[in-house]
Amino acid sequence: MSTTTSDKTLQQAKRNQAFENKPANASGQCPLKAGEIAIHPVRYAIDESPARGSAQGQNPLPNGWNTGHLPKLKTRSYTLRQLRDGWLYVWDETDRMLHEYQVKGHQFIRHQWGGAQLGKDERNNPGASKPYLLYPKRSRLLIAYSPVQWTWRLCEKMRSNPQEQKRWMRALNLPQYCTQMQAAHAAAIREIGSAVADILAGGEAPTFKSCLVAANKDDTSRPCKPPIDQALILGSVPDQDSALFIALDDPMAIVDDLAMNLQGRWLELVAADKQHANKINSATVIQGLCGVKLDPFIPKSVSANPSRRQAFIKDAHNLLDSEAQLLNHSGSDATLTLKSLQVQRTQQQFRTNWGTPPSGPKWRALVEEWQQKKIWREDVRFDETWSYLQERSDEIERLNAHLQRSESDLLTWLKSLSPKAEEVFYDPCHPQQSTDLLDTMANLYEQLGASDTGKKWLCEQYGKPTTLAGLALFNFSAELSALIDKISANFTTYGTIDDQGRQGDGSGQAHGVLSDATSEVSRASEVKSVLDLPSVQGSSLYKSLSEPGKRAFETLRAVVGQKAKDSWNLMAFVLLPALSTKFAPKVRIFAFSVTQVLVSTEISTQTRLILDTDFAKKNRKWQMQIAQLEQSIKGLQRTLSLPGKGPDKRSARIQLLGLEQKRETLNLRRPNEVIGSVVTETKITSVQTRQVNLWLTTLGQSELLDQLQLKAKSSAGYAARSRQWMNQELGGSLPVLVAGLNVWNFINSLDKAHNDGIFSEDELRTVGANAAYSANALMALWTVPAWNKWASMQGALRTRTTQLAKAGVSTWLKAGSAEFSVLARKLVLRTMGMAAFGAIAAGVEAWQVSNDIDKATSAGEGYALRTKQITLGLMSTVAGVQLVGSALGFWFGFAWVMSNPVTIIIALLGVIYLISSMVANQYKREGLRLWLYRSSWGKSPTWTHSDEHHKEELRTLKEICLRPSLAARASTLPYYGRGPRVYTGFWLQLLLPSELAGTAVKLKPAMVDSGWFSDSLMQGMADRFYDQFLEGHWAPIDQFGQPPAQRPNGPLPGDTLYPKDTQHRLWQTWIAYQRPPVLELEVRYPEQILESANGRGYMFRMDIGASSSEADLKRDAFSKEPNTDMVLSSQSTRWLPLQAPHASK
Repeated sequence: MSTTTSDKTLQQAKRNQAFENKPANASGQCPLKAGEIAIHPVRYAIDESPARGSAQGQNPLPNGWNTGHLPKLKTRSYTLRQLRDGWLYVWDETDRMLHEYQVKGHQFIRHQWGGAQLGKDERNNPGASKPYLLYPKRSRLLIAYSPVQWTWRLCEKMRSNPQEQKRWMRALNLPQYCTQMQAAHAAAIREIGSAVADILAGGEAPTFKSCLVAANKDDTSRPCKPPIDQALILGSVPDQDSALFIALDDPMAIVDDLAMNLQGRWLELVAADKQHANKINSATVIQGLCGVKLDPFIPKSVSANPSRRQAFIKDAHNLLDSEAQLLNHSGSDATLTLKSLQVQRTQQQFRTNWGTPPSGPKWRALVEEWQQKKIWREDVRFDETWSYLQERSDEIERLNAHLQRSESDLLTWLKSLSPKAEEVFYDPCHPQQSTDLLDTMANLYEQLGASDTGKKWLCEQYGKPTTLAGLALFNFSAELSALIDKISANFTTYGTIDDQGRQGDGSGQAHGVLSDATSEVSRASEVKSVLDLPSVQGSSLYKSLSEPGKRAFETLRAVVGQKAKDSWNLMAFVLLPALSTKFAPKVRIFAFSVTQVLVSTEISTQTRLILDTDFAKKNRKWQMQIAQLEQSIKGLQRTLSLPGKGPDKRSARIQLLGLEQKRETLNLRRPNEVIGSVVTETKITSVQTRQVNLWLTTLGQSELLDQLQLKAKSSAGYAARSRQWMNQELGGSLPVLVAGLNVWNFINSLDKAHNDGIFSEDELRTVGANAAYSANALMALWTVPAWNKWASMQGALRTRTTQLAKAGVSTWLKAGSAEFSVLARKLVLRTMGMAAFGAIAAGVEAWQVSNDIDKATSAGEGYALRTKQITLGLMSTVAGVQLVGSALGFWFGFAWVMSNPVTIIIALLGVIYLISSMVANQYKREGLRLWLYRSSWGKSPTWTHSDEHHKEELRTLKEICLRPSLAARASTLPYYGRGPRVYTGFWLQLLLPSELAGTAVKLKPAMVDSGWFSDSLMQGMADRFYDQFLEGHWAPIDQFGQPPAQRPNGPLPGDTLYPKDTQHRLWQTWIAYQRPPVLELEVRYPEQILESANGRGYMFRMDIGASSSEADLKRDAFSKEPNTDMVLSSQSTRWLPLQAPHASK
């Protein structure tokens, strides 16, 4: 029900519907007897969104209606609706008259054309308003709906072109209808309430919330067309028996609704991604780290379907679990049989779902890897991540499938639209209509450009336009598109706009002079060919354009400079990928830049392109420079691949880096055959005209070169320059023009030229406990055999015979048994030593464990360490009691010290100690395993799925995964076991991840002087010492951990060439140093590779010995606080740049 229709008006209309104003005997009057026929036009429209799983909306078309002329849809269905507010045109073939009606609500207002309206694009002479059209039954009509008022040019075109009339308008032959009582796309007026969705014959009114034109006014941001009661029409027509309604086409309304449909799918996908992106990303990382790569075993048909892929992975995981348990079986035969049966059942289930189970060496290797990662999977909620990814993949698959179907519907309709804007009744020569159509197309470009399919279709349309969307950049004018193509071809082939060897003014010379006085732009005296607006407008090609073609061009320039600027720039940005020979011929790529110069006035009121006639000579010179540079680079690379002295190799690397930087600079000074320039002052307020000219002349290469040079000198200055550049408002046309010219010039050029440090407190406790245990074991080695030999010896003590250990030393001495007294004394001392060292060892380790408890990474590890600590305390107590009892052996019997009960207690405590140690080691986590345990999907998460936590979580993982490794080995003079070792230096190996290839890693080495109270930097280190760190060579990866034993004798080996798939780079160098080496080294990566949490790099410290050892990392990736127990934390040396090599080609 219309909210604008009063109850009184509606009641009157219903009475009129029931009681027609005609004679009583005229009931059921034949249409043949009617003099005039009332017509109510409606439109084919998109129905409301259907229920899930269906493509049919709530308001289907009447049975028997033929919609064969409408493209088939996958996600929506068609229905009938009232016409949108707009305009209606009727061509009466019988009377040769064109009538204009304005559509408002359900009323049609006739606009009569008088002398004041003739020849005007905007006409306003409203007449009577009726809910129908009335025409004689003899009339043959052509009817069309238009969302905009036809311009006078379009009216004249329609009146004079019968072919276009019949192609663009709906035919209605009234004489034939009166005879046959039927017509295509029409039905009797009495059926309108049941046939048209928003014309009601009772029942609930539709809302059409999923369409651009809604049926209620809840959303004020879009147009509304309220439903009406059918009585408002039936009660108004002169004769209900003869009246009819006819369905017209409104293609742009359907495109708008399908675009809104696609936009809804994008919003669903974006909302799902925003809600779950971090969680999905983390879960995927966990699956990748704790799982195995199953891609080689997934069939292609399964891999393409996300939900089936997840189901396959689940069954594959079950198969891996069962086979891994069988492969690592260590139980009885009975459990072996059970595991074998489990494997068979799992294989059968896999065979049922997917076919033959995987097998072979690669699968067995995968099973072993799966088993090795079992401990990692126990630290995370692995099954939960899989279930979550399964759930999300089903949702994303559903959303993507719906989006693709919605996109397909929109593309189907866009493909059906003719390249001519007039066929949708827009006149590209009219500024407002051109602006409206460009805005509509920009919205479509934005949505289609977000997907690969849509972007590909748009790019193909730019290369070869066959639809309305393909000509959007050219104001929907095929003639204008062809003109720019021809101008582009002539200019790049002949250097002229016309193909007769002259400019538009007939001179063949440049039109005007460049205003820029810079050295780059002063080349204007060397060029002769200019393409700008005046020269184009003066050309014979432009003059041969039709008048509508010229008007379309001028209209495009006008609207792009005003209301349509953002829309036109957006479409140009979306079409940048089209600048490829994959989508467009070379001339069409150049035409993109020509369009920017001729149409956009955003850069300047007059922008032009300049063809350098000396380009061939300059390009040859540039190519020769590049070729000579490449030869020099290859020569230095050959030098580095051969054996040589360290200083010579370093010198070669410095030269090589310089040449590579020179090559980069030279590449940014590649001559361009076509450049840009502005003649008048720039309209970009943030920069001066001189700067704009410099950018257009160098096509942006000057700015990039300046930024790269600044980056090499100052990272802070580079960051500031980058921020300034990114925040600079340059509009849309300048970046697009520079990008377009760069692409064309590039294609054109191709065509034309074919480890651990000194002991910390923890380490001292560890060493102390280990030394005590060693001494305890040594004493046990001496005590137990002696006890077994002597303790059971018997001797006469006064009036009885007794065992040696059952009496004290003084008792045997008083009894006059000096020999037994001596033996007892020795036994007591050895037992005391064993007990003392046992007590010390257990006590020291208990102290160490107390510190480990504070660092426990989980409750399980804490419980195990606390059990171990209690056990060690009891062991220390027992050993202490043994020590006291042994000491009392000088006066009393001490056999009980090694009695069976005491031995059993010690054995039980030893077993408990062993078990608790194993459990604690099982739960001990560090590095990647600790990250897994603490991750958002770990058993003890410290991060949530918020954006900030997710970023820090991934940064920490990256820091762990990119960790370098450091190994070293000291070289000494021959050592014969006497006196101190004489050191000559040490070999250093630094293993870097391949992600650093081509970047400069910074090294900060420091030799440490260990003092009694604190450490300090070794003083007096000359520059020559630090230079040695860069005088090494790139070694084979398999040599890591095995540095040479002696100092180099002769030249160093040549650099190793690393294949593409090599995961690391190994730097090996020898450092001359005549003291026991204690090295600290900080390794810092470029910020673009890894951003440190505490502003420091990876920190290593190691006491380098004569045997190879690997340094422990001193920096905690989970802490933002810098490491404070290293000299380099408070003092500094020199930063040394080490350039990691690229993979060999």
